[in-house]
Amino acid sequence: MVQFEQFLNFDKFMIYQDNERFKYTLDSILLADFVVKHYKRGNIIDLATGTIPIPLYLQTRLHQKVTAVEIQKEVCDLATSTIKYNHLEDRIELIQDDVRHLKDRYAPDSFDAVICNPPYFNMEEKNLLSKRVSKSIARHELMLTLDDIIHISRYLLKDKGKLFLIYRTERIVELLSKLSLHRLEPKTIQIIYSNRHKQSKLFLIEARLNGGKECKIDPPLIVYDDFGEYTKEIINMLGDGKDDSKKL
Repeated sequence: MVQFEQFLNFDKFMIYQDNERFKYTLDSILLADFVVKHYKRGNIIDLATGTIPIPLYLQTRLHQKVTAVEIQKEVCDLATSTIKYNHLEDRIELIQDDVRHLKDRYAPDSFDAVICNPPYFNMEEKNLLSKRVSKSIARHELMLTLDDIIHISRYLLKDKGKLFLIYRTERIVELLSKLSLHRLEPKTIQIIYSNRHKQSKLFLIEARLNGGKECKIDPPLIVYDDFGEYTKEIINMLGDGKDDSKKL
């Protein structure tokens, strides 16, 4: 069912989403905030944007134009409604297309930064497939694989341009290896923990095209405290410094 609701705790933005099929998660917000911390200015493209939570979040912090690409028409329709309601037509350019076809739209070296919250699960993990096709496309490498993302990012990025991803920790070796093969060198990594007692399931990474071999590890990002509430760092991400944030 389509819902129209406030975007996080940002009073000035609303978002359309389908809570049964196209609902954004905290992962997108963690990635968007990571971009804000490690990026200045330039041309940005968000791949597999969904209902545009990342471009919307960037408007609260960076206030610059973002290109957003989504393949599913139903999702694009929701994103278009969000853009129009918030009067962001001049700040967010939405394109309905297959990420793998972007070479037909753009010349090489067109962007300073590529962002992607990609499908985490490969097709060997079919037991995790959702019964809803839309969810399966978002979660599994049905229409967009890790290789696809890295390949098109390498094509789109300018020299020294940045690629920002959030990905499963258990696939970190695979990701780092594939990035290096395309001269996308890891520059910053931040490990995410749901709480300080559990193993990590996700991490954030900034890679730079022809960026050299030096890499730094940011302090860990912990989502929940010992009482199961968002940590102060997460609350601050969710807008306006409120401590009554609903769980994503």
